Amino acid sequence: MEQISQAEPTEESRGAPSGGMGRFCCGFGKSNNNQYEMDNSPDTDFHADSLIKLTHGITAYRIIEPKDVDKRPIESIPIIVCLHGIHDSSYMWADIADLLSDFEQGPQARVLVFDFYGHGRSPWTGVDITLDALVTQTKELMDFLDLTRTSKPASFIGYDMGGAVAAGFAAKFPNFCSSLSLISPLGIKYKAIPQEKWLNRKYFGEYVMTKQKVLLPLSQESNFYDKADESSHRYLIERQIDMVKWQIQHTPGYLGAILSIYRNFPMRGMEELFTAIGRHPRPTLNIWGDRDTVSPYKKCIKLTEESFPKGNIVDIADCGHNAPFEKFEDVVKELLTFHRDSFAALE
Repeated sequence: MEQISQAEPTEESRGAPSGGMGRFCCGFGKSNNNQYEMDNSPDTDFHADSLIKLTHGITAYRIIEPKDVDKRPIESIPIIVCLHGIHDSSYMWADIADLLSDFEQGPQARVLVFDFYGHGRSPWTGVDITLDALVTQTKELMDFLDLTRTSKPASFIGYDMGGAVAAGFAAKFPNFCSSLSLISPLGIKYKAIPQEKWLNRKYFGEYVMTKQKVLLPLSQESNFYDKADESSHRYLIERQIDMVKWQIQHTPGYLGAILSIYRNFPMRGMEELFTAIGRHPRPTLNIWGDRDTVSPYKKCIKLTEESFPKGNIVDIADCGHNAPFEKFEDVVKELLTFHRDSFAALE
């Protein structure tokens, strides 16, 4: 593993898509992994601002530190790892990460956010985006940052695909996971998108993805129950749309990575894994929007209750799949309380 310089990119060093499926559209091709540096973020105040080369490619990450980090032994500060969704990047955690780190009534933790391969500032090199690939990416990054400690295991928060990855990590590395917070996780039940059968067919899938440069950003609205222009969270819907647009334009291989996820990642059928991690005594928090149609609420909540009989399960009223954006205050309240209490129990 190798830390990479954070120098400002040039046109020659930006890692433009090359080879593979790059002939289909910008943002689709694989990256030249040795010539990738950071581009601008959709938010100049928050982005994954460090790069490291892992087994399957470059990973962009950031650690948000508590303000009093210099006054406390680093080993005593709890660690929270936030894992983003299928179309997102670490940028989605900007506000939540700051609150987990610095809010007086919160856990005041060190918070690690990073971009999965083919998302945000982490280019896609053609690796199959499987559950194991993303669990391995998470573990390798944590190893490099010296965050895998059995004496002080990390707590995981995962949304959507990140929830499934958090569950996979907890199953594979139980001693390095102290608690789990799963928000609308994939892997239990998943409503197929209309194009899914075509995405799994060679060449047809690549062709379908060429049409997503316009359609994919707009489709983000389907993750929300209340889409009205006058809704209080309309600006967050626009942020989600802009985040996807930015990745299509700037992330080498973004659309190729999305296609690989639909072909290789377990969107459904992980019931046994969820049941297995539900037997572990670690604290768990499950958050579901009661109007979620992506991971259908009525089907998923029943299986969640069966898998986590001792876990905390929170239903958020009038909320779609993207609970962190649609019901930000409700989600933050649950996360802050859960982590403050679970960390206190470990002391």
